[in-house]
Amino acid sequence: MIFFFPLTELRLGSRRSVPPPFRVDARALLSTHPPPLPPPPPFFRAGGYNTVLWTEEGEIFTSGNGGAGSLGHGGEQDELVPRLIEALTGREGIGASAGDLSTAAWTEAGEAFTFGAGDNGILGHRGEENELMPRLVEALE
Repeated sequence: MIFFFPLTELRLGSRRSVPPPFRVDARALLSTHPPPLPPPPPFFRAGGYNTVLWTEEGEIFTSGNGGAGSLGHGGEQDELVPRLIEALTGREGIGASAGDLSTAAWTEAGEAFTFGAGDNGILGHRGEENELMPRLVEALE
C-alpha cells in the first residue's frame, strides 16, 4: 500500500486545511499511463527577483526586489515580507505572474494590470517606460 502526500503551495490568508494523504494503487504506478493528479491551486508565483501571491479573497501581495517598480507599491524599495498592493484593493485578483523585474496580475472582471520594467514593451503599454504602480493594459479591453 502506498500513500501520496500532496504538495501544497503557500496560500496567504487561506482558511483551508492541508489536504490529507491518499492511497495510490501500486499497479497504477507501474502502468505506462498513471492516473493524473489534481493540480494544486495557483496562489503563488516566483520570478527571478520577486514573488507575487494572491488570496482566495482576491488580495494581491508582492515581495522581493523592488527595482523598476516590479512590486507595484509606487517606488523601487525592496520588500522582505509580502506587502499588499494597495492600488489593486477592491479588485478581485484571480491570478498573477512574476518576471525578473516585471509583474502581471489579472482580475475576476477580466482586467489585466502590469508593472515594473518596461523594456522592449513587455508591459503592453505601447512604450518602454517603467511602471511603478499597477497599470491597466488598455489594449486588452
